[in-house]
Amino acid sequence: MPFHVPFEHRNPSARKLGPLYIGFDQPVSIQKRRKRFNWYAFTGLLMALVSPITLFVIAPISLLFSLLGLRRGPRGMAIVALVFSLISTTILSLGIYAIAQKNHRSNRIQQSLFIKRENQQQTKLTLATLETSQDELREFRSEHDHQLPNLEDGMAMTVRYEDGWGKPLRYSTTDDACFIISAGVDGEFDTSDDLTVKLDGQPKASSNLSDMEDII
Repeated sequence: MPFHVPFEHRNPSARKLGPLYIGFDQPVSIQKRRKRFNWYAFTGLLMALVSPITLFVIAPISLLFSLLGLRRGPRGMAIVALVFSLISTTILSLGIYAIAQKNHRSNRIQQSLFIKRENQQQTKLTLATLETSQDELREFRSEHDHQLPNLEDGMAMTVRYEDGWGKPLRYSTTDDACFIISAGVDGEFDTSDDLTVKLDGQPKASSNLSDMEDII
């Protein structure tokens, strides 16, 4: 089979140029190695770019392919795919968190409305009882020169009344007013569902039992 000898190899006096290979096949050592294409990284990048169309649902899958692409060379595309996948996955996580919080708030509102409907009758009865106790304290104030009962006397007057849930009322005072309090639905004082009425006036000085607030 005829072949062509390069000119640089025809002159014997030329410096040694190395072995001359004849034929169609060359040794592997001098072949140009073909770079492998990172299909995992490409798939991860593609899925990350199109994830907004799917409302970022496929973002975790793109993150998985990107991580697999990092384990195979070349890694340049894999790093880019990983960055986009992390951004998409973060957006998806924030969206899920926001939806969960919204549902939680909605459930709490619905539960609160349900409790109010279920306890509507008890609430009306409690408000009426508070008004009755307040009227008694008004009468006391009018008979004692605009002074309210001290803490122990006021407590004795109010604990005789029960709210709509069968719990006794509580009496509390400040320097210029008193409060009649129902524990509300949960039966515990100092919570958000307490029902309270206020009556202005200066309480009388307490006796030796100066702090009766923890009687109930």
